[in-house]
Formats: sequence, structure tokens, C-alpha cells
Amino acid sequence: MNNQQYTYAVARIRANETKLLTKADYDSLINASGKQAVASILIDKGWDIDLKNISSSLENEAEKVWDLFTRSVPDINLIDALIIPNDFYNLKAAIKATFSDLDPSKYYISPCTVNPSLLTEAVSHNNFKELPDFIKVTAEKAYDNYAETSGGQDSEIIIDKASLETALCFAEKSKSELLKAIMSLKCVQANIKTALRCIFCGKSKAFTMDAFCICPGIDNERLYESAKDKESLSLYLSETPYSYLKDAVKGGFTQFENFCDDYIIGLTDSSKWLIDGPDPVISYYYIKMNEIKNARVIFSAKENGLTPENIREKVRGVYV
Repeated sequence: MNNQQYTYAVARIRANETKLLTKADYDSLINASGKQAVASILIDKGWDIDLKNISSSLENEAEKVWDLFTRSVPDINLIDALIIPNDFYNLKAAIKATFSDLDPSKYYISPCTVNPSLLTEAVSHNNFKELPDFIKVTAEKAYDNYAETSGGQDSEIIIDKASLETALCFAEKSKSELLKAIMSLKCVQANIKTALRCIFCGKSKAFTMDAFCICPGIDNERLYESAKDKESLSLYLSETPYSYLKDAVKGGFTQFENFCDDYIIGLTDSSKWLIDGPDPVISYYYIKMNEIKNARVIFSAKENGLTPENIREKVRGVYV
């Protein structure tokens, strides 16, 4: 698709960028006296916040973004990689809820590419033939594993791994270098966390290697061996396309996740001055999703009486 076909979509996005949260807005949110004050600030920025159902309100914000895209982007399928992870999250919810005799619809998130009712139908009847090809095999494999083990750990690993690999595959089809860079980082981030956690918990090498997703530019065998020592891990990463992670892995999980979130927001800077192509759309999506995640963190922190200093440590990727 010709990048110039995105000109209208980018113009729509630029108009909405004026409502993005600034550093000053975040300062106000962090220092707000309580949930009501936080809601008032967000409402002034155009958010629809119902204090009686904050979670639903924030999900609606995500749906508004995707609705904007579906009305503006010439071929929405080209950026499906942005929401493919939600489909796999919903699959996980469908399997867990079904085996627990719960209503899975309560746990689904949107936007998504697979109709949640189709997932409910497939899982409840153990018949996955109507599901799209990109999720069908994973759904059947995860379902069978859950049924055989009466537990969800291995099933979750199957789904999480497929989610990352599928999103990366869709990103590669999109022809967006930005989207490929983001999804590649998410893959290596997940593999690093998996390696460190599995080694810490005494999981076998076979278990750990099976949990790794395919990651461009990473030799998973070397990643596993180097992850036994953070200095060795840092040295290995310095030899890869992800050398920018070499210092971040020396800290704890929180610092590492914060760095990755901030790095992704930093990647979006490259599209600030573009007037066409998919990258400005992709950048806007990540910035908005980050805002929604931060809003969720701030509401929760206010409810639990955290100090502004504590909240500031949890807020990630502030866009300026």
C-alpha cells in the first residue's frame, strides 16, 4: 500500500494528539488529592470517566482509539499487530473461565480482531475449526494442555509465546519498521524475563527453552546460558541488535520493564514529523495505550493511599 494513502489518517491523528497528556498533566495527576481529582483532570482532557466503573471507562478509551483508526486508516488489517495480543489474552480468559464454570465474557478485553463470542463458542464446545488460522492451533493446544494438567501454567506459556510470535509476524507483514522494532523488543524482553525467572525458580533448561519465543537477532541458547549471571547476560546483549538493553538488565524486573516501556515511547519520536505512512498511527496507539495503563496505575495508587513519590516511580513512558 502506498504510504500516501495514510495522509488522511495521519491528519486525524495529529488533530487528536493535542489531547495527549503532557508532563504537566502527569504531574497534576500524580499530585491529585484523590480519585475524584484524577477523574476531573482526565475528563478535562476529553476522557469519559465513570468513578463507579473505572476499569470499564479505561477500556472504553482504548476502544475509542481503535474506532478512530477504523474510520481513518485505509487498511486496518495492516496494523492488526497492535491488537493481536488482546485476542490471545481473550483466549486465555476463555479457557480459564470455561474450566472454572465462569462466564468468560466478564474477562474479555477490547479492541480485538476475533469476536469474543466466537472464542466462547469454540472453547465451550472444544471445537476450534471456525477460529482464524493465526489462533486456531494455539487454542486447541492450550485447551488440551489445560484439560490434561488441570492447571494453567503450561497453557498460559503456550498462549503467551504464540501471542508474541504472531504479533511479530503481523508486524513484519505491515512493512512498518517502527512496528517491527517494537514487537522485536517485546519478544526479547519476554525472553529475558522468562530466562531470569526460570533460572531463579530452578526450572529445567528444556522447560525454559520451550517457553522462549522466536526473537530476531537472538540466539536463545546463548541467552539462556548467559542469563545465569547478569554480567554475562549484559555482555551477550551487547553483541546483539539489543545492545541498548545491556545496562537495563543489571537491575531488577521493575527497572527493566520501565526501561523497555520508556524505550518504546522513545521510538515513537521518529514519527513526530511524518505526514503519511503507518508509523504516526502506530506511535499514537502506543502513546494512548501507555496513558491508559498509567491512568490505571494512578487510580489504583490513589485508592491505596500511595504517596506522589511512590506513584511517580510506577508511571512509565511519559510522552513530551
